[in-house]
Amino acid sequence: MDLSDHPKLAMMRKLRTGINALKEKDAEGAINAFSEILEEDPTNATAHVGLGRGYARNNEHQKAVEHFDIALEQDGDLANALRYSAGSLEALGEIDTAKERLEKAIALDPSQTRLQLRIARMLEKADRADEAKEYLVSATQKAPQDVILRMVLSGMHSRTGDSDKSASEIQRVARIRPDLWNAQFRLGRSLLQARDYEGAADALTKAVEAAPDKAMVYLALGSALVGLQDDEAALFAFGEAHRLNNRLSRARIEAALCKARLGDFTEASADLNELSRDQRNSSVLQHAMGELQFLLENYEEAVDFYRASIINADQTVLPRPAELEDLMAAEIENPKEFAEKIRAPLAEYRESLDIALREKQKPIRQRLARRNGTRNNT
Repeated sequence: MDLSDHPKLAMMRKLRTGINALKEKDAEGAINAFSEILEEDPTNATAHVGLGRGYARNNEHQKAVEHFDIALEQDGDLANALRYSAGSLEALGEIDTAKERLEKAIALDPSQTRLQLRIARMLEKADRADEAKEYLVSATQKAPQDVILRMVLSGMHSRTGDSDKSASEIQRVARIRPDLWNAQFRLGRSLLQARDYEGAADALTKAVEAAPDKAMVYLALGSALVGLQDDEAALFAFGEAHRLNNRLSRARIEAALCKARLGDFTEASADLNELSRDQRNSSVLQHAMGELQFLLENYEEAVDFYRASIINADQTVLPRPAELEDLMAAEIENPKEFAEKIRAPLAEYRESLDIALREKQKPIRQRLARRNGTRNNT
């Protein structure tokens, strides 16, 4: 019996055509395919959802919502219509309605952590950060074992300036899932920022044990060890970071400074000068070269490099503080005294600048991680 022309099979083929067009990001192809189905069967909820997705991909969100709503009129518990309509409603600025749709989808499947994160991020994006945090706190109360929710909540606390609550959440994640390298890594960085070098070194050592192939973990561990004044161990950590990622120039810079503090000025100078060939105006490198010259007691050269580091720092990320502005405008009568005076505030500014730059680059790293099919919560 030839079933190739059976109406149901023909309809399934048309649906498959539309679904494939969506997968290939062909909005017009999807719109055409699902529109053809609806001409034959205006009550086909799946086709209405597909057509809504096509319009959404084409940034025609009002039309998209109309078709999602038709699908929901036929089946109010159609989870994919609830999820997809929320995206278009958000694009139209209807945040509360989008939130209601996502909450209904979650009620159908409470295991959908991803949808809870969507609600929180949607609220934060709409400048409702406090509400977003309250939502995540409530979500963690219902599922205290969900470390992903806690890590996102920690990030939100950090972005709103509540470093204590941010660290607290990461500490809880680390206690719940000590096997998660990412949790130990974030805890270590949080403790590092708070200058708890011993706690940071402990957490980052655990992160290294769980993920010995992560260059950034070794880089952070090296910084904690520098804080503990253990330059030999820090030198090893920075060396491992560079071995795992030879494009990580920061690891070579920090390693060179360890060598200088250990008395190997010749090799430290060679490493920094080699890096300077490609990074002539690098604020980070110039600060390191200033530190080397300070340790060599070449104070005039140290001042030149310190000032260059300040001049080339990205002030769009973090404007330099008034203390450094005043020092940049001051006359230099005694290079040694000036170097000693500018050294500490410059180091503090560079540390704050690094933190601010990481936060600025975080959305870019997250987009790249999602594109590569991974999750980056660092």
